[in-house]
Amino acid sequence: MATQTLPASEPPSLASSRRSSFFGVDPASPSLLMKAKRRLSEHRRPSFASLGLSSPTMPSFFKPEPPLPPGSIAHTSHRENTALHALMDTLPTLPSLTPTLPSFNLNLSLPTPSFFCVSGTGYESDSDEDSTTQTQPRHVLEKEVQGDPIKKIVGDVLLTGGYRGSILHDAKTGNRVWIPLKVGFGIRRPDLAIGLDDEDELRSRDTVVPSKMLTSVGGVIDLGKKLKDKLKYHQHLSPVDQNGVHTVRFTNYGYDWRRRLELSSQELVEKLEGLKKASAMRGEGPNGEGEGTTVIAHSMGGLVTLHALSQARDPTIFKAILFAGTPFHGCVNALGPLKKGDGVLFNKDVCSPSVVFSMRSTFYFLPSTGKCFETPDGTELPIDFFDPQTWSDHNLSPVTGHLFDPDSKEKERQRRENRLEAQKAAGGGGLEPNLANEGVGVDGSAIASEVEEVVQEGEATSKDEREPVPASSDKVIGAYLKKTLNRVEKFHQEILDGYDPSKQHLYPPMCILTSQRTPTVRGVMTTSYDSIKDENYDHLLFGPGDGIVLYESAKSLPGRWQNGLVGVEESVHGHVSLLGDLDGVRRCMARLHAAREGRK
Repeated sequence: MATQTLPASEPPSLASSRRSSFFGVDPASPSLLMKAKRRLSEHRRPSFASLGLSSPTMPSFFKPEPPLPPGSIAHTSHRENTALHALMDTLPTLPSLTPTLPSFNLNLSLPTPSFFCVSGTGYESDSDEDSTTQTQPRHVLEKEVQGDPIKKIVGDVLLTGGYRGSILHDAKTGNRVWIPLKVGFGIRRPDLAIGLDDEDELRSRDTVVPSKMLTSVGGVIDLGKKLKDKLKYHQHLSPVDQNGVHTVRFTNYGYDWRRRLELSSQELVEKLEGLKKASAMRGEGPNGEGEGTTVIAHSMGGLVTLHALSQARDPTIFKAILFAGTPFHGCVNALGPLKKGDGVLFNKDVCSPSVVFSMRSTFYFLPSTGKCFETPDGTELPIDFFDPQTWSDHNLSPVTGHLFDPDSKEKERQRRENRLEAQKAAGGGGLEPNLANEGVGVDGSAIASEVEEVVQEGEATSKDEREPVPASSDKVIGAYLKKTLNRVEKFHQEILDGYDPSKQHLYPPMCILTSQRTPTVRGVMTTSYDSIKDENYDHLLFGPGDGIVLYESAKSLPGRWQNGLVGVEESVHGHVSLLGDLDGVRRCMARLHAAREGRK
């Protein structure tokens, strides 16, 4: 496989500079401002090649970097900081930066202690309108509609996030469970785990309820906030019918991203059916039968959306779909939290390996090709991620290691120790879940969506002292693993089989927003099949992508659904902030509008 290189527009120095931890820097320190300014300067600086010049000769005392592994575009020690990447994506939309530091003026909470302030100042609320748009005269805004594809949306429009991309609340108290700032500092320890029985999952709504999509981090990092604000104010500007209903109706849609995706898919279908029914009652759409909804889905939300389309009795509940960074063909980043867990800020317990293992949604990112592990010479070591025996043999999670080994006191003791350890601290090693949105994080979530928009009033302030739930038995774990892997395979097969050629004219136009500008984990370097079980995911292999999802995984729809794809737009943004790229969203919406016009 030929070695690929990074695009000239993103110098390797920029990619490697993202390795340091964003949350390891005091946001109130001038050093962060200097670092952000330097990153932006590097991002805008032309490369020697782009100027037609040869690179200057380096002094001999600089040791050259070792050659890249076969088929990788970054060194095995590279670590992509998705939060810093998202911050840099956001910076160009803030007040302009000039060469002198005093002019680097951010009218947000980044340079001030309020970024981590538990009082809530410096955080953005989902209920706020777009202040920048709202201050413009109405005639100016109406004029913008003529040229802005986003503001040409008519009818219902729904925005939804991905893995860890929705706000979760305690069903009894209403306090935020995912993710209040106090969790990041270890003041609270919410119980995000779901019992391994089906009844535990179905009863999860008794304890945790979702509300909205996470759209910003501390009012600084844009996960879709500007888009949300535009859509909300577009609704505000839209005409009102005789019943007082706007002709544009925005829904910020959240779901419990921990549960299996077919449940979330069913809930989305029911939501969209209700919106179309309400539209029909107003006499909208062809023959007054109601219009479908324009859905904008980030990351895992795109998998939920496509499955919902494949299973809907009436595909016209969808008017158009924009997929942003959706891992249609898997995302190996999910293996990191399954084996090592994932902490939030200074709290290393909130997403321990056992908690992540109980989140059914994590398994939906497993690559169906079995590709992940390679030897240093590029030899692939494919494994079947959907065979439970694989999880036992290769120790893909400390919960499943040696699960199906012959019984012995030594093996039983080892399994018990592994499972107790799996309930403890997360982190370390290389393969991080920063897929957050979304993220597969699996959506950038491990870094990007923890310090999210509001510290809720009335939130519990005492630390949760609950003891860890005792580890489940081999029998329970084995049954859960088999059932979950079978359901994931069935989910993806239902997407493929759900395409009905006779309904092709009823399916909505679909467009993809993705990126191939950032080194993205595509695999793990190891020495042999036997060494996989001991892997700490320290030596990674990279391909082009958005930092979380590979370009190859996000650029096409599975199976015959590709027939409905009207375009693929590429963004310079990373995974976490793809929906913060309003120009990219506009290009996608322009394609969707043109496709619908072409059908008339």
